[in-house]
Amino acid sequence: MAYRKVYFRIRTEGYASGWSSDADKAAFKEESRRLFQELGWALTLGRNGGCDTVAKDRQDLYLHPNSFSGVLDEDNVQPLREQLSKAHAFRCYHADLYEEYQDLDDEGYRAELEARRDEITGYILEKCRTKRSNLYVVAPVAEYAAEKFEVRRLCDKDRHNKIGHQFVSELMDELLQKGWLVSAKTSQGEGIRTATDKERGVRQPVTQVDGQITMEGQPGPPEKAPKRKKRSSPACRRCSGWLGAFFVLRSAHIGAHAASVCGSLAVLVIAFIWLSDYTYCVSAPALLCSSAWDRYAWNPSEPGDISLIMSCRRKARASPSTRKMNQSQPG
Repeated sequence: MAYRKVYFRIRTEGYASGWSSDADKAAFKEESRRLFQELGWALTLGRNGGCDTVAKDRQDLYLHPNSFSGVLDEDNVQPLREQLSKAHAFRCYHADLYEEYQDLDDEGYRAELEARRDEITGYILEKCRTKRSNLYVVAPVAEYAAEKFEVRRLCDKDRHNKIGHQFVSELMDELLQKGWLVSAKTSQGEGIRTATDKERGVRQPVTQVDGQITMEGQPGPPEKAPKRKKRSSPACRRCSGWLGAFFVLRSAHIGAHAASVCGSLAVLVIAFIWLSDYTYCVSAPALLCSSAWDRYAWNPSEPGDISLIMSCRRKARASPSTRKMNQSQPG
């Protein structure tokens, strides 16, 4: 025998959002009372403008002009609908069946909730989980859990669910004592949250990394820094050497040409000196660039590199043309 929440949809003459006349109201009440009393239902008159109610065995109905609703034996739905179709003051045009009601006493209800303890615990922990440990849930989680796992019973048709609320409250108190839940006072009132794995002292599964046993969630062994590869000797040094040789040969060529034209040894000496300064002026930036690069990439196996670079730098700085060039640059 299954009991369901049932709504008999009623269309009553003279009633929309209210009664159009007292005569229509009286006709509806007289016929509905007579019909159910003939079927053996006990009548309870409505008070203070309320509607009548009828009951039979463990079934009951609330007689509203728009619907007759209540908990009814599923096997009696169709026969009762056929009986209501004989009425004249109202007409039943449909019947809707909703949630099921069980015949459970308090002990049986508590035993059923106990069988779902793990499921209810998981729901509570999930509802109380927060992103950070300084955040708390102030919503009535116990009421949500009691409503979700409620079993509708014939002895509690008004759904006070006293046993369900009591069970959930005891379960949450137990989780607080075990340390699975953490409570604190907040600006919104008493708050609660799910404890972190660290607070609960949960050991994570063991994993092996590079031959070492570590716990998941704990920092593993530090990664080894990659070895820095030695840089090969840059081509800039060779280019600067070739550039210097080119300017020296160019200086000699221009000096020879000046000697043949002027026919004077003094002119040749002056041209050679002038072109030597010109060579240092042009090649000095290349030497400085080479030395700046070699400062980071010189090969330790060639100790002569550093002395060579420093000597070239001193020559470049000592050159008059270099000083002129440095003075002419802004800043």
